[in-house]
Amino acid sequence: MLQQAEKRWIGIYAAEKVQDLFAGMKFIDGLPANEILPGDQQDAA
Repeated sequence: MLQQAEKRWIGIYAAEKVQDLFAGMKFIDGLPANEILPGDQQDAA
């Protein structure tokens, strides 16, 4: 059963960002929250 499940698993696309995630960095829509300007969130809504 485990081998069948592994065939459907999706890999991590940005493995280099996992360390940042574990360190507590916040991400919004895949981008670090500190890189998003306040006006960008309103435009997305």
